[in-house]
Amino acid sequence: MSERSDSDQQLFTQVLISRATHSPDRIFGLLPKGECLEDGFSQLTYAASNHAVDNLAFWIDQKFGGKVEESDSKKWPTIPYIGPNDIRYTLLTFAVMKAKRRLMLPLPSNTAEGMAKLLHSVGADTVLAGSTHTGVWEPTRSLLGYLNIVEIPEVKWLLETHHDVAYPYTRSFEEGHKDTIWFLQTSGTTGDPKPINMTHQFFEDVSNHMRISANSPANRKLGMMECMRDAFQPVLFPLSWGAGTVSVTVWPLAAGTTPIFLPTNAPHPMTSEYLQKVMKLTPKGKKNSIILTPATIRQLARSPSSLENLRAYDSVGYAGSPLDQATGDLISQYTRVQSFIGSTDSGTYPLLLDSPQDWNIHRFYPGLDGFHLQLFDAREHLYELCITRQPDETRHCFVSTDLRVFRTKDLWKPVCGRPGFYSGAGRVDDFVKLASLTKFNGVKIEEIVDRDSRIEGCIVAGEGRERPFALIQLCENVEPRVEDIWSTIYEVNQSLYAEAELCRELIMFTSPRKPILRTAKGTVGRRKTIEMYEGEIEEMYAEAARKGLVGSKIDGAAWQGVNAHKS
Repeated sequence: MSERSDSDQQLFTQVLISRATHSPDRIFGLLPKGECLEDGFSQLTYAASNHAVDNLAFWIDQKFGGKVEESDSKKWPTIPYIGPNDIRYTLLTFAVMKAKRRLMLPLPSNTAEGMAKLLHSVGADTVLAGSTHTGVWEPTRSLLGYLNIVEIPEVKWLLETHHDVAYPYTRSFEEGHKDTIWFLQTSGTTGDPKPINMTHQFFEDVSNHMRISANSPANRKLGMMECMRDAFQPVLFPLSWGAGTVSVTVWPLAAGTTPIFLPTNAPHPMTSEYLQKVMKLTPKGKKNSIILTPATIRQLARSPSSLENLRAYDSVGYAGSPLDQATGDLISQYTRVQSFIGSTDSGTYPLLLDSPQDWNIHRFYPGLDGFHLQLFDAREHLYELCITRQPDETRHCFVSTDLRVFRTKDLWKPVCGRPGFYSGAGRVDDFVKLASLTKFNGVKIEEIVDRDSRIEGCIVAGEGRERPFALIQLCENVEPRVEDIWSTIYEVNQSLYAEAELCRELIMFTSPRKPILRTAKGTVGRRKTIEMYEGEIEEMYAEAARKGLVGSKIDGAAWQGVNAHKS
């Protein structure tokens, strides 16, 4: 069972030290023995983990100017790190805190300009890298001539080097409960990346949710917490992502998970072929869980052998975007499907653990952490999930603002005949508001279009326009003819208000030289793609106006209430 008492009123790093002292042989995680999954895995105990953390803390003092005497953690120097997906992300998290520094984990995909701004925001002039990743920093050093790049020791050295004494860590809970664990970063999809200060209170919140769930009756258990509790879990996300880093630091200490590190040459994004090997070859415990993106789950659903491999897992969590009903229904025949929805801004959403067949509808834990639903659109019965500021608030959405209520932009719709249950209804940003003030969910429309086997991707937009447009990327070797896909467009139009229907003249095919852009998580880069086609889109609307299909201007009030919604 998970140890719940050892994290009560203990700092994050103290929990690690406590387990290393009182349960030295307890398994922290599993490390790959080689570059192939077939090479097997070795056990890393809590005692060995803490020993390696101490080695790294001593090394940090040696390489970064000696011991820090400052007690105010806000004045501690920051160490940015980029490296391979291995245990050093875990060890650094604790070692940097022991050595009175602050760790920043930027995304390797940042532009040099974005990276430079991140470093400037935390005052960092020295960065850390694995020997295989020093080159990631070179474009930034070309902008910041003073930047110093230091190589972190290899894992073998950290695990095997001997010191006669442990690295001292005497910080009290009162002193350290607001210390930084890491600076993560915003995605940078809507501007320059910015640091997100994740403090020790994030660990407290997760630990508190574990306790609340453990002490709640069966119909009030928190879904994510119960799926994670005491589970073996392969680490499939890059450790530079917040979800990846949390899975190898916070979850083991708060939930008792056992992370299984993959070889550093594992592909990212994960391929279905490699994932099948992961599911087959990684060690299993009494309880096992796996977290995947919906895109990866859809790939697995196409393979009977992959579906059978899922039986080894007690749950499959999905995050990053919604999972379609058909795929989820299929997967739920083999294992529990659980939404792990949340954000860096707000933390995880308090979704309850419901019956496996109810995987796509959800109940919320009443009043937990200020989460509540507010009406967004009465016409469509849509509610937005919001958060009321709590005393001593530390969530990122409240830290740098005076907001009393934070709007998550996630929409929910009551399930007919199931009191208290809601289904996900997309994001506020998914909705396109036309000049008529009619709103429709563009992403839902895109999902219907994407089902066409001839179509690789689609963006439906037209904010403030009289009519929406569709930008469609066809699969390779498919001829760009609207009439060939019109049956799909016709299906889409059956669910739209008349003024929101797609017309032939406002459908554009992408150029092979300019495919739809994708984010690091594999989702469609809507804003940047639309910007890339801005000129072509304007010309398309101008041509439609010349044909009298749309006007150059429209009085939105005149369109209020036009046409009934089609069933």
